[in-house]
Amino acid sequence: MTRKELKEKAKNSLKGKWTESIKIILLNFAIYFLSGFVLGIIEVIFNINNDIREILSDILSLVVGSLLTLGLISYFSKIAKGQTPTYKELFSKTNMFKTMLLVSILVGIYTTLWSLLLIIPGIIAAISYSQVHYILLDEPTRNVSPLSNPVIRSVLRQFKGTIISVSHDRKYIDEVISDIYLLTHDGLMKIEKDYIWQ
Repeated sequence: MTRKELKEKAKNSLKGKWTESIKIILLNFAIYFLSGFVLGIIEVIFNINNDIREILSDILSLVVGSLLTLGLISYFSKIAKGQTPTYKELFSKTNMFKTMLLVSILVGIYTTLWSLLLIIPGIIAAISYSQVHYILLDEPTRNVSPLSNPVIRSVLRQFKGTIISVSHDRKYIDEVISDIYLLTHDGLMKIEKDYIWQ
């Protein structure tokens, strides 16, 4: 799919939903800024020093930011799938909050570590990890969308190195795997693909 086709698809999915989408984004910003305002009031009431304030601010930013990001991703994913989400979508995935928070922390750590090498690897890492929240939300148990399986198989076919994998997916084995070994009590035994399906 070309960039032009993707833009056209996005415009079509938002047709008639622009106002609601802008409202949901503004609501998202309002909640985020309100949480910062509440933190400011707490700082004044309890006379919190600068070091603790910075730590609390970072934690609040991470927690509220992750929760709101999850809600926005959920909202716009439903729009992309042709559904009509409501405002409740911002808070409908709170059951995945712990997972999403952990993913956000890991993405931050990995991006930071890549950035230590130089700026360019950090940018590449940030781009690479940018879609992880969408993938996790789309397939929380498998982390792979059925629509992405052909793409994954294609990428793995083009890989020049060695891949060691365990799979029961017939299509994956037929399209990607060249040599198959069966683990027995006597060790590894090379077998033909046809042998598996008998």
